Amino acid sequence: MEKEQKIKRMPLLDAMRGYFILWIGIFNTINVLNVIYPNLYYSGILLLINDKGWFCLSAIFGYSCGLLFKKEDKGAKIFFQRMLVLFALGLCNSFLYYGDILKDYAAIGMLLYAFRNVLIKHQKMVLLTTLICTIIAICTVDNDMVKVGKVSDFIQSQNVFLANFKYSIYLNIHAKYYLIVYHLEMFLLILIGFYTSFSGIKATYLWVFEKAASNFRLYLGLDILMLVLFILTGSNIIYFSHILFFALWYMTGFYLLIKPKTWLHNLLSSIGQKTLSIYVCQNVILCSFWMAFPILKEYGLIINSLIFLGLQIVILSIFVRSHDKMNIVEKFWRKVAGKL
Repeated sequence: MEKEQKIKRMPLLDAMRGYFILWIGIFNTINVLNVIYPNLYYSGILLLINDKGWFCLSAIFGYSCGLLFKKEDKGAKIFFQRMLVLFALGLCNSFLYYGDILKDYAAIGMLLYAFRNVLIKHQKMVLLTTLICTIIAICTVDNDMVKVGKVSDFIQSQNVFLANFKYSIYLNIHAKYYLIVYHLEMFLLILIGFYTSFSGIKATYLWVFEKAASNFRLYLGLDILMLVLFILTGSNIIYFSHILFFALWYMTGFYLLIKPKTWLHNLLSSIGQKTLSIYVCQNVILCSFWMAFPILKEYGLIINSLIFLGLQIVILSIFVRSHDKMNIVEKFWRKVAGKL
């Protein structure tokens, strides 16, 4: 634990993490409301922001992995211990929300730890191989997620508390597209973040140009091109390219825009230091709405949207104003991991 305390936090990384946990909270909120009240406007918003938040968080997670692995062996060992605890937290969180990504991050994190020497030594080969495998999977694996059914069907027909967990298990067992494609995409973004941590955002071979501003313009242009092509073709591989380039230009733009020691930087950094705690609280709210599904449906879309949004704002304000006192899950995570 002594070595762990010497690993300094990066405020900008915390700010990025805080921003995207809010993004995912908004997405999950709208997703739940859209299940209770199928709505064209909500569906449109979900389509607009779908996949982008967790793509960006995957790269941020990979960047954090690289920072720890660059430390002495103790840093990597602490990371592995944290991944074990994070996986357990993810399993518990699956009872609250079926779309949990903690256990997926933890599983990939343990893979990074197990093969860290190969991954670091053969960076270009590993990244290219993962990219090719991802493209092949997107082109060959049918999108069979619809066959699994909707989470609302599980909630209405089974024990509500177990519905999220069962649906999560069903997704991994019966949806090959989710099991293979989603996790390959996640692994690819984690690798990009992982390798970027070794040379920084401004200078890395993953970036075509040397400066962040040039990277921003490049990937923004490529994203616009991919978005137009997707609208014209509806191709899965073009959609993946759109999400990938979006994640790259968006995070690079964030890096350029959020200046250190500004009000916004400090606010988002404070949120980012409590990411796990906020995420779990968000999912407690989601689970409460699932369990009250039959009653809430009678109150109408507007009232439920206001209640849902109000709860999210209250939870967030409590965490922001409490400084370090509300890092509940983070403190538990590190404390348990340090004792392993």
